Amino acid sequence: MESNKLEIDYKPINLQTLLREVYAMYYPKILNSGIDFTIETIGDVPLSIEFNDVRLKQIIFNLLSNAIKFTDKGFIKVTLESQRDDEKYMRLIIRVEDSGKGIKPQDQKRIFESFEQSNQEDQYRYSGMGLGLAIAQKLTRLLDGEIRVESSEHEGSCFIVEFERVGYYLSRGFLDAADIMGISTQSHESIYLPYDVAQKLYQEYGLIKGKGNLNAIKTFAIKLKSIASRYNLEPLNRYTQEIIEAVDSFDIAKVETLMDEYPIKSSKETDERF
Repeated sequence: MESNKLEIDYKPINLQTLLREVYAMYYPKILNSGIDFTIETIGDVPLSIEFNDVRLKQIIFNLLSNAIKFTDKGFIKVTLESQRDDEKYMRLIIRVEDSGKGIKPQDQKRIFESFEQSNQEDQYRYSGMGLGLAIAQKLTRLLDGEIRVESSEHEGSCFIVEFERVGYYLSRGFLDAADIMGISTQSHESIYLPYDVAQKLYQEYGLIKGKGNLNAIKTFAIKLKSIASRYNLEPLNRYTQEIIEAVDSFDIAKVETLMDEYPIKSSKETDERF
């Protein structure tokens, strides 16, 4: 990912809206794993800030995807904190903490390198971890921030992202974490296709997901989109459009999450539409 190819623009954004999207995207997946997922604030965090919402979401998405891969039980927590130096600018601190396997001291210095893994035994399960963290680091630096990790092996990790000078608007109020976690969340609804069609698609899906090639994922999504259009399957159309947009914006974490939510199921009863 070349930073000079990314467009960075700053505008007033609503952190409540942004975090609701984060929570809605990840809560079902984390809940199914039996892990507690919370979003918290330390002190009063302004509701509205001057920032780039797309890139900030990508940073949080990548850090959460990494936490999910390394956490089998316990918790995953996102915390936001603001330290206001004057009436216009503040320091924004975002922490993504988990109770997972942790990172060895010798690995922490290179954990942000692309495709870096702690050992070969984790290669299959944790493939792509290094890429996600490398993207998070590059995006953070592109936004004039810094990212670091605090971790102890077998005791979890905490990734800390800091932006030193962020414009804010106090007149619009403060974040309400309880409201964020009170929203209804749901995964993509199941879509039933005839047995032979669904089985062929699932085999193709398995191969593509295993390789993790973005071009192949987009091609597969376009194929599903044509099926959705042909048979008027609006839920499938929405799902595939989300994948295409995530690939086009190089949002690896969102692509991974959407692929994990693959909604097509097989039905041995033939639908007349097919």
